Amino acid sequence: MTNVFDLSLPELTERVTSWGLPAFRAKQVYAQLWRRGASYEEMTDLPRDLRERLNDELPFGFELLAERAADGGATRKALLRFGGQHLVESVLMT
Repeated sequence: MTNVFDLSLPELTERVTSWGLPAFRAKQVYAQLWRRGASYEEMTDLPRDLRERLNDELPFGFELLAERAADGGATRKALLRFGGQHLVESVLMT
């Protein structure tokens, strides 16, 4: 199964438009993923049914084990598991 991070913006646009949705939805998803580091649940500017379909058909490819915010939300730390075994700690500073 393809995960969303394997897709370029043109590939994501092709996938989303094949679902009968406008191309701008792909740009919204892409920006939320790569600029905000948002989960599908956090993409509240998208319709709920689209968020559910994205989650079902284009998973992230990792499991979020723990998350912590600091500096009033400007810094987010996460512990991720890839492939069921590899652990990675990630920090996002905005």
